Amino acid sequence: KGFKSLKKVTIGSNVTSVRRESFAGCTKLTEVSFGKKVSNIGKKAFYGCKKLKKVIFLGSSVKTMKYRAFKNTNSKISVTLPKGISAKKRNSMKSMIRRAGVSKNATFK
Repeated sequence: KGFKSLKKVTIGSNVTSVRRESFAGCTKLTEVSFGKKVSNIGKKAFYGCKKLKKVIFLGSSVKTMKYRAFKNTNSKISVTLPKGISAKKRNSMKSMIRRAGVSKNATFK
């Protein structure tokens, strides 16, 4: 049972990386919030989290988001990017998130 039944996850501000398959298969997970210092999200980190509808980035330091990190998540997922970042960085983050497997129906705020 344990962490597979998590509903909300907050990746703390001291964390810099989310390892591969860290939360894969957490079928009840609905929301993830990333701290300001998170720079790497591993392969299939949130793979198969079918109820994951809300992803929040509090910072823009994400440099790498590996293959299928968000594959098989909810098709109506909402991704909130940090306010006050440049348009170039915003577009870079959006394309990185798309390559990581977020649905084509995802909304970006």
